[in-house]
Amino acid sequence: MIKIDGLTKIFNSNGHDIVAVDNIDLTIQPAEFVIILGTNGSGKSTLLNLLAGSLVPTAGSIFFDQKEITSLKEYQRSAFIARLFQNPLAGTASELSIIDNFRLAALRSKSRKLILGNTKSFEEKVKHKVSLLQLGLEEKLHQPIGSLSGGQRQALTLLMATMDNMQLLLMDEPTSALDPRSAERVMELASRFIGELGISAIMVTHSLKEAHRYGNRIIQMDQGRIIKNFNESEKRQISLQQMIEWFA
Repeated sequence: MIKIDGLTKIFNSNGHDIVAVDNIDLTIQPAEFVIILGTNGSGKSTLLNLLAGSLVPTAGSIFFDQKEITSLKEYQRSAFIARLFQNPLAGTASELSIIDNFRLAALRSKSRKLILGNTKSFEEKVKHKVSLLQLGLEEKLHQPIGSLSGGQRQALTLLMATMDNMQLLLMDEPTSALDPRSAERVMELASRFIGELGISAIMVTHSLKEAHRYGNRIIQMDQGRIIKNFNESEKRQISLQQMIEWFA
């Protein structure tokens, strides 16, 4: 469970304070797939960066499974928090092979160091996982990942993020740089993995169609605050047209 108490982030620009996240209280239960909507500057990505540890809050606390993690660095949180970025290039090392990218991803937590190296068992494990994507990439593990399409790389990044003991997946507009077919494939995979693994996930998106189709909870942010917060049963009652009207 993720619990946020009074989370605030204030940036200073040219002597002026800009409140990006404004005193947010939020609880996210295990296995919840939360969609966050909002206009540019509403604080969506800042909230994700605060959860990931790449930004330090001005005030407030973050708890994970009843343990406070507010002061933990990003690399310390990476043992249980994974990210999928907007740019498919951001989650992989272009010059390295698919298998070597998986080895790098395995370094996120100490326990995973046990499977590193040029071992047959590690390669077979990765091959099996990659085959789940149904993209034929399991036979190309030694091919440079930079030679793949954006959709293929994003799908592999998603797989690397969800391979082992990760408990929270943060996705910041993960399909905005992809063509429609690749975007749909990545979202279908993300929804499937989140459901099968029973992990918590938070996705920031500008796509109202994705927001309507995926996730079991939806939040709208504006000026750093949560202005709408619907649970699973309430979300089912919301039409796509109603979501469009939120931004009219």
